[in-house]
Amino acid sequence: MVMITSEPTKGLVGIKYSGSLPTDNRRLKILIDKPDASMPLYSYNILSNDLVFYPLQYGNGSYRLRIGQEKTPGANQYAILRNYSVDSKTANPLDVFLQSHEKMPWNRDMEAIKFVAALVKGKTSQRDKVLTIWQHMVTNYKYDYELAGTIKYNYLPDIEDIFGTKKSICYGLTALFNSQLRSLGVPCRMVHGNTKLTPVYHCWSEIWLSGQWITVDITFDIFQNSKSPVKSFERKADGYAPRYFY
Repeated sequence: MVMITSEPTKGLVGIKYSGSLPTDNRRLKILIDKPDASMPLYSYNILSNDLVFYPLQYGNGSYRLRIGQEKTPGANQYAILRNYSVDSKTANPLDVFLQSHEKMPWNRDMEAIKFVAALVKGKTSQRDKVLTIWQHMVTNYKYDYELAGTIKYNYLPDIEDIFGTKKSICYGLTALFNSQLRSLGVPCRMVHGNTKLTPVYHCWSEIWLSGQWITVDITFDIFQNSKSPVKSFERKADGYAPRYFY
């Protein structure tokens, strides 16, 4: 039913579901957690029979992986179909935050990735690379209100589409921003949670610079820059309440 292709040195696990996909609106999910750590349960929708990679973002060790199917449509209660165990064995705990995976799928053949390589040409520091990409996005991108009003539970960002249209919701804008940074060797993570800036669930970035995680909110910077120029990409972390990071 499931083929597991582990990438333990990258902090990833690849999963290919070979069973029949639900036809009655019951959700099929991959559930990942680490029993020996105080981490939340991460769940991902299985939407196809393709091989898809997922992060093991809580460091080295053994992770529990389960396949769950919703008992009745919309109930959010799952029957466990299979149980597995996978390991992460990265040499550097930041390695997982440089990878392409389900939330941020990218590769070096993408125009979005080729563009950013040219954009930062000549920049030598990680901070200068972040600043250059950030300045480009806050100047040229906008929020997609139409998509925000029609978003579905199974939405996944299309990096090339967002790069081409220059618009998306917070999830998509962060996915593009992070994918471009990762392609340049800048560790970063996508964070989902709540903020003091908005009452709704939100998505932003944390970027590893000078030995610490820096909070960056590309979506709100795009909002603010449309009114008056934004000068810094750093935000105070105490305004954000992370729930999940990828």
